Amino acid sequence: MYFEKRHIREATVLDCFGRFSEDDHDPFIQTFESLYKEGCRYLVVNLTSVYQVSENITGLLKFACEYFSVGDGKVALVSPLSSVRQTLNQTDITNLIPTYMTVYDSLHRRQASVNKPTLANSPSPEPDLQSSGVDVPAPRTEQNVEMAVAIE
Repeated sequence: MYFEKRHIREATVLDCFGRFSEDDHDPFIQTFESLYKEGCRYLVVNLTSVYQVSENITGLLKFACEYFSVGDGKVALVSPLSSVRQTLNQTDITNLIPTYMTVYDSLHRRQASVNKPTLANSPSPEPDLQSSGVDVPAPRTEQNVEMAVAIE
């Protein structure tokens, strides 16, 4: 795997390409340490071009998150490939690090993290119409239907 970095506003996007294996741990650690020393405080790890990740990536990403959080930094992941996302979900890393579908979302719509409920995908609460004074008909049951047929 290889990395390319780019700066977008206050964030640094680390574009990753290829297969993320255990052989890539040291170069990855060196890369994010150097980014932190350069002043990066919001690192977006873009895994959109990564087609496979090892399950051992969890420890590495946790370390990156802790490393950045010491200096009030943040780490986010971008991973639209379902196979990569599935591996990340199985390791529960997405409960620690916000994960987005696009780089744009990670930069401009931080509430759009796929691992946290957002207004768009969270269920809305049922309104309590009975306590508001609205006449709400009783739910239909077999007994209610028989009574309605008998009255008609």
